[in-house]
Amino acid sequence: MLLDRISRFLLAGIAFEKQIDEGLDKKLASGAPERVVLENSLTEIFEGLTTKWTPERTSGIVNTVLMWNNEPSYPIKIKSMFQEKGLAEPSKKTLQNRHSLAHEGELKSVGASEYFTSITLSVTGLVLKTLGYSGNYFILGIGEQTV
Repeated sequence: MLLDRISRFLLAGIAFEKQIDEGLDKKLASGAPERVVLENSLTEIFEGLTTKWTPERTSGIVNTVLMWNNEPSYPIKIKSMFQEKGLAEPSKKTLQNRHSLAHEGELKSVGASEYFTSITLSVTGLVLKTLGYSGNYFILGIGEQTV
């Protein structure tokens, strides 16, 4: 999750290719006729499933679709960030744990020790590189590393 937040900051100036459709932002802009129709239709569907559904929840879903259109997936975003800084990206196994750890509270594709080591190395190297540091550094329990 920390990598996700750092990537949003470090990649803020980079315009990524639209992930779903180039024209989607205009169609789903606040007040656009297509968005109004979509939100009304989705709200009606969800209100048929539960009396606790609100139009604000529907708006949140549409905003999530807009977010998906405007930024790459988590693994692509992290890979781009590490490439931008000239660093080796975390392993795919490490990145795959983001969802299970955030939503289920458990690691699924790698052990806790391996995950901790990988994330610690990735985040520390990224922070040091972002601050302009290059050279050796030491991480307790892992040892000497180089940026």
